Amino acid sequence: DLGRQTGVAMICISHDLGVLSRLCDRLAVMYAGALAEAGPVAQVLRAPAHPYTRALLGSVPRLSHPGLPPAIPGAPPGPFARPPGCAFAPRCARAQADCHVTRPALATTEDRAVACLHPETGPLALAAPDAAAAPAPESGPPVLQVQGLAVSYARGGLLARLARRKPAARAVEDVSLDLRRGEVLGLVGESGSGKSSILQAITGLWPRAAGTITLTGPEGQVLPLAPRTADRSLDLLRPVQLVFQNPDASLNPRQRIAGILAQPLGLYHTAGQAGLRGRAAELLAEMRLGPEYLDRLPARLSGGERQRVAIARAFAADPQVILCDEVTTALDVSVQAAVLRLLRDQSRRRGVAAIFVSHDLAVVRAIADRIAVLYAGRIVEIGPADQVCTRPRHPYTRALLAAVLEPGAPPARIAPPLPERGATPDRGCAFAPRCPLRMDRCQTEIPALDDSPHAVGCHAA
Repeated sequence: DLGRQTGVAMICISHDLGVLSRLCDRLAVMYAGALAEAGPVAQVLRAPAHPYTRALLGSVPRLSHPGLPPAIPGAPPGPFARPPGCAFAPRCARAQADCHVTRPALATTEDRAVACLHPETGPLALAAPDAAAAPAPESGPPVLQVQGLAVSYARGGLLARLARRKPAARAVEDVSLDLRRGEVLGLVGESGSGKSSILQAITGLWPRAAGTITLTGPEGQVLPLAPRTADRSLDLLRPVQLVFQNPDASLNPRQRIAGILAQPLGLYHTAGQAGLRGRAAELLAEMRLGPEYLDRLPARLSGGERQRVAIARAFAADPQVILCDEVTTALDVSVQAAVLRLLRDQSRRRGVAAIFVSHDLAVVRAIADRIAVLYAGRIVEIGPADQVCTRPRHPYTRALLAAVLEPGAPPARIAPPLPERGATPDRGCAFAPRCPLRMDRCQTEIPALDDSPHAVGCHAA
């Protein structure tokens, strides 16, 4: 709207091809420092000519095409390791002999440009959905139980009590979750809905204001988790591990990868120095990184490689539960696809339960068994991922799904945004001020989740 009103030209850089399809008139696709393809955004997204563009679009998770998307094999060349021919040839399934020796020039037609010796024609065909999406959770007691969790960031001191200040609203209120071995639970919702606060409370990085969190031990015993990390023993720290959103901030830039992985290995396991290095190499191999990475600093790794090291560090503790906080946000869609598959495979192979936090519902549907939808610190809907995404029961969930932008989707599918979120009301349903289905009861009574496998907390559902 600002562009139309002011007449300002814009260049928008993003990994999110759905956003670009809605915002842009033309699209330029870059690979290895050069232009691979350019043209009207609708044409490029629906009938891409360059194999890289087609592979990139094929790596995008889509609500309309469930399952884990394929990643592009290999990795892009570094600035000082460009191949003599087409830079994409080593990763291209359609590469021919001349692609490895002749660098293609950018061929321009009336409205399209493509740098490929053998460009493709026709509409994009997506790969068949991954039938083995997420592992079915094992039967038996939950490995993690969260009951009545509340999180507050207010620090009311003596002066606040003397001044009788109104207590601050809680970031999380009355959240209950259970997680079984091998299950992936997705947490979705707008910024400020309480997703990261739940993870911090489970790990003890921020103390909870109310509620209980328990683990099921190897002998079936119930192990309560103290509110603070500092009050937990090593035996209760090891089972719950967190992968942060930004690996640049969570990996020590002065420590080599071998040392980063040796820390949890030495803390939670007994092994000599040689054993630690060997186990670190095994962890990297599971993350599809070679032993040569052990002696590198994080700055010498790509964003996707750093995130794989962060995941390896979490799995080094042999956890029961792994918490993933927006771990693919900064990655391009192909690296994102590889990391999602890696997490899914590791969770399945090790039987580790996972909570996966993301704003992207298509990403969550691709990896999760169940999805919990949060609004203003409360769960408003929770159930099997397929049911939540195809048959949503809560009006907020329906609004979130309608707002998902898929590359090449017709504009008719793009719903108008919700009304702006104001202050959370003191009484009733927090979503009521923005809800098109609100009724008098919504203004005064907080709806409780029903007890069905696909539960919803809504008076109008």
